[in-house]
Amino acid sequence: MKRKELRKVNKKGISKRQQRAIEMLLDIEKDYTKKEIAAKLGISETALYKWFKKEEFVEELNKQSEEFFKRSKNIVNKALLKKIMKGDVSAMRLYYEKENEFVQKHQFSGNFELVIDGNEINDSEN
Repeated sequence: MKRKELRKVNKKGISKRQQRAIEMLLDIEKDYTKKEIAAKLGISETALYKWFKKEEFVEELNKQSEEFFKRSKNIVNKALLKKIMKGDVSAMRLYYEKENEFVQKHQFSGNFELVIDGNEINDSEN
């Protein structure tokens, strides 16, 4: 790739190099370090760290990261389902919490005194 080509900014406000850096940052299989990313892109680590201070770069990184997680949701759900099918109670609880169907109940025993303050009742009526 020619240097001029790499400096061009796309519609997202980032260069092709920055886009490639984002792809490498989100590559969970290769798990690149920032040093490796800088070397592969032919830039200094300092330059890479400066990108993290640029609003456009960070916004695009966050956007693509969110999209990645949305696409990966089915993988997570499948792994959770496998654990549930094996009888993993923690996985079952997590599933119900995720679906907002898990309500933790507390049971109290002993003698309690109910005190009603008349001022609070009058305040709420106003």
